[in-house]
Amino acid sequence: MQLPQRMSKKSLSNSPITAHLHTGPWGIPILGYAPFIHGDYELKTLTAMRKKHGDILTMSIFQKEVVVLSDWELVRDFFGRLEVSGRPDLPLLRPDSGELGLAFSQGRSWQENRRLTVRIFKNFGFGNEEALDSIIQDSVLNLCQFLKENQHKSQELGPHLNIAVLNIIWKIIAGRQFPQGDATMQGIVNKYNQVLADSRVLDGFHPAPNLVYLWPPALRAFKATRQCRAS
Repeated sequence: MQLPQRMSKKSLSNSPITAHLHTGPWGIPILGYAPFIHGDYELKTLTAMRKKHGDILTMSIFQKEVVVLSDWELVRDFFGRLEVSGRPDLPLLRPDSGELGLAFSQGRSWQENRRLTVRIFKNFGFGNEEALDSIIQDSVLNLCQFLKENQHKSQELGPHLNIAVLNIIWKIIAGRQFPQGDATMQGIVNKYNQVLADSRVLDGFHPAPNLVYLWPPALRAFKATRQCRAS
């Protein structure tokens, strides 16, 4: 994991859980250890480093400090601590407007946004098991009816399941549902899936965002995510 935005290496070193923190491999200038952990070799490389450096270590990737945890108990303890509760810095996905929302905010701002969101959802009936069960059943019946009517046609189940889930949320918020064949809802699902795919393409470029301009697929994904955020 990359160090959260509000957490420095010094604060990490002072954390009780990192009393036995080990420095990992040196890597090479500027690039750090990035050239050696990619593709099919990533898991094998990290496993080998665990044997040499222990269950918790740091390494530099494009001049960004990255912490590698290799033990389940460490992971659970680590992420239960306030000093590592911040968000990682993802410059390629950061909103241009500066408004961080729930996805990118951290600390007190995130806590307040979360409380407000939960309170609003409760006002719409979220958490009311009886009402929620009824909404879920309606969405499931809608999906089953669609599949029954199109049983002789080739179907990709994933998008229809996504629409069923979105219909539950939309029913809670707006009091309505979309039919399975609705073009507008299908367009939203397709755009969401494309954003997720583009985000995965950009995963390795966050430590050095300017490198996206050197690889056409990453540049296309970057432009697509920016356009989606602006729309």
